[in-house]
Amino acid sequence: MMAEIERLLHKGEFTELWYRRDANTGPLVRKFSAHPGDDKLENEAAFICDTLPESAREYFCQVIRVERDVPGRSFSYEMPYYEGRLLRNIALDGNTGVVEAVNHIKASITALKATLYGHPSTEQPAAFARKYYIDRVAKRLDRYTDRADRVVDITGANVGELSRCELDLVFRDIVSRSSISLNGRRLLTPLAILDRIKASPSLMKTMVPERGSMRLIHGDPHLGNIMIREGTDKPLFFDPNGFHAGGDMAYDIGKFIISLDYVESAFEKKLVLPTVSSSGGEITVEGLKNFIDPDLGLRSREIARAVIEDVLPETFAADLVADPRLLDRAVLAADLHAFASAHTFIPTARSEVALPFMLYYLETANDHLDLIEKADPDTSARSVLLPSIVRAS
Repeated sequence: MMAEIERLLHKGEFTELWYRRDANTGPLVRKFSAHPGDDKLENEAAFICDTLPESAREYFCQVIRVERDVPGRSFSYEMPYYEGRLLRNIALDGNTGVVEAVNHIKASITALKATLYGHPSTEQPAAFARKYYIDRVAKRLDRYTDRADRVVDITGANVGELSRCELDLVFRDIVSRSSISLNGRRLLTPLAILDRIKASPSLMKTMVPERGSMRLIHGDPHLGNIMIREGTDKPLFFDPNGFHAGGDMAYDIGKFIISLDYVESAFEKKLVLPTVSSSGGEITVEGLKNFIDPDLGLRSREIARAVIEDVLPETFAADLVADPRLLDRAVLAADLHAFASAHTFIPTARSEVALPFMLYYLETANDHLDLIEKADPDTSARSVLLPSIVRAS
């Protein structure tokens, strides 16, 4: 009889993936969370088992068995072990052609469009926008709203040299200000950006979806949550966020955009870490978004440009007729969620990603706010908005 084999495949902030194989089960993956009171994983499994429409099941992992040790405590579910390559790795692999990488991304977006997005949401557009584009972002920044003499003085330090405590203090310093200076440019800080959106009729109009854009959504379809299955070339989606009532398609599109533009390269340690200076007067960052391999930087921007300027407008052409600001909202939502969640990397092994990640999206959010407000209020700003997110560094 084959001996049981078990090994850790991946350890994230909240979950672990364990490979298990024995004579009875064959190869399985157990996804496990031990965080008390955290129902995210249980909600994820319920979405796959109960909410997912039949047409989408071939594109999502199968849940074989669920297990909760004690109510309110650890939870896990098992899925088959799937062979394939993560879309993140395909996008960053210089041996894979740009056209092939873009085609895989297009196929993934098309699969969501044809399955999940074919089913309407029961959420109200204005309520969804307020909850997920304003309130959730503000809540994630709550811990940094009390400055209380916590400014840290740093002079020209490489981000990788900062302690977690120093990173936390720099975050607090940034969020507590109304503006900061980034390489000589004055920028609104995260909370000031939220205030500007709430005070601007054109920005609030952009953030509220049209009814037709409210569909079933994945909730987190970034490149690391999509596998291209071996032998079929079909996308397989993992880790849905459990939006059982659905939501705004722009929310999903924004997660794609984050993956394309910066975060995947940062996670794979393909970026040169910038230097940061902080004092009571201002915060300055230099060397933001420089690639260790310049060719990879060009490849990353080429893929992002093709997806953002060609694939997305083509795939959602009909939707843009009814909701002209769909892609503008996706880009701005990507900015907001990126800079609001950046601090979650501080207590992890990827702590050096947190500050450049936050500041990069803070800069792009300032750019996008200006572009949207200057656009004709009855048309989409995407002709100038979308190319800005893939601008050369």
